[in-house]
Amino acid sequence: MGAGVVRDVLGWWLEVLAGRDVLTESGYADRFDPRFVRAVPFEDFSAWLDHLSGEWIIEREVFDLRDDHRLWGVIKCGDDRRVRFTVAVSPEPPHVVRGLQTATMAPPSAIPTVPSQRSLPDTLAAGSLCWFLDALEGRVAIENELYEEMFTATFRAGVSRDAFESHVLGRAGLWTVLRSWTLDEVEGIVAVVASGDVALQVTVVRQSEAPHAISSLLFRPTSASPFGVTSLEQFGAELEAHVPRHAWLVAECDASTGQWRQRAGARVDAVMPLASVFKLYVLGALALGVEAGRLAWDEPVTVQDRLRNERQRGMGQLPAGEEVTVRQAAQWMIGISCNTATDHLLELVGREQVEKALTTLGHHRPEATTPFLYSREAFLLKWGPQQSIGQEYATATSARRRELLRALADSPLVFSELDRTEAPRFIDTVEWLASANDIQRALTWLVDHSPEVAEILAVTPGLRPQDVSAWSYAAFKGGGEPGVKTGAWYRRDHAGNAKVVVLILNDPTSPIDAGLWLDIADAAMNQLT
Repeated sequence: MGAGVVRDVLGWWLEVLAGRDVLTESGYADRFDPRFVRAVPFEDFSAWLDHLSGEWIIEREVFDLRDDHRLWGVIKCGDDRRVRFTVAVSPEPPHVVRGLQTATMAPPSAIPTVPSQRSLPDTLAAGSLCWFLDALEGRVAIENELYEEMFTATFRAGVSRDAFESHVLGRAGLWTVLRSWTLDEVEGIVAVVASGDVALQVTVVRQSEAPHAISSLLFRPTSASPFGVTSLEQFGAELEAHVPRHAWLVAECDASTGQWRQRAGARVDAVMPLASVFKLYVLGALALGVEAGRLAWDEPVTVQDRLRNERQRGMGQLPAGEEVTVRQAAQWMIGISCNTATDHLLELVGREQVEKALTTLGHHRPEATTPFLYSREAFLLKWGPQQSIGQEYATATSARRRELLRALADSPLVFSELDRTEAPRFIDTVEWLASANDIQRALTWLVDHSPEVAEILAVTPGLRPQDVSAWSYAAFKGGGEPGVKTGAWYRRDHAGNAKVVVLILNDPTSPIDAGLWLDIADAAMNQLT
């Protein structure tokens, strides 16, 4: 029923564009939803029709699979005029037009080779994001063969090519990347893109193993600048409103004195879950081991199946028995948050040495995060078949926790057995914990410790393209799991003055939106430049 109604509206509209039908002001009021009429005066609508006048033919049409009263498609006039359209009618008689939108598609000769304003990192996921934006702009066609090549079988089983194309046609336009953020733990990216006054948050994740197909592509409406703050005081108030459970700080060090001072912050001494930012302490233990002569940066580390997370890039993709250096493993641990590299390094340096390093790096309550977990242990206790052990671990004494971890020593990490729901699990108890002040002290200790450690930390600088020229040195470590988002940024300008930002967001009941995290981090960076 709906398909016939909306197709009739499309046919009528094309007749008006061709001049074979005339739309009067009273006809406009009768045929269109009153809200549409109020938003678009008749004079403006008539001018728009005049601009599009001509003999148009339907090149492609796709119905919204969730609403057969909505139709997307492409119409063509001559050889060089193509327009993407969206037509929506009300499901109830008299089926007035709720929406009628168009986006002009440039002819192939007018499409630039390199789209403008797409400052993105050189990663597989960023390349997929560019492909998706090209599809929105009509630069590429989504043919069956390409769709099968670009997306995993699991993704295609849930989203057919026709359904994906209908979503793309519904977002037609020219899109600009406003900001982007590389995801930890996976080959992924989150970006906020805009077309006119419409903004989308787009999240793309690709498989770490060849052929690196897209396993997740999500997009939803968002605000282009929800954190349009002009001061740190405003930033704190906005953060309080959006994520009540949080901690943050901005600290500065004057090059002339070498003294750090806190410029602004909130809950700076609250002990909170960190996710992968805990890896700073593993790096600290390595640095202390090298300094004491127990380890060397060029020392080999042999891949063990027991410690391997085959779902991750870096060391997780190497076969058992292959060797890498401590330095390479540390770069993977910090740069791509490789859990396989982390657990191999933790095993090499020893859990007790990392726990000693907590105090050396300035942790004010090291007992809160001991025993110091391997990432493998955290996965098993939070999401594995051992969740019942995780429940006991959450309330156990330190001695009992160590007994439970010894019992897990030979348990394999099998991803098909993990219950990876989006619900937060034991974020306050089966976790690595520290305060914003603790993280600032650890980060500055590491940067100052040695050139080798500073170089490892700078593998992923966490710089936005517009900020590159402002800093002579930059380092970043982030972390995330359901209910936890954490970031630590270190910056040094060309005069030698340094700044640190620490952000910790927690929600024990639901995941923290990746786009919200991106916006908050972006707003914090705006206060540094």
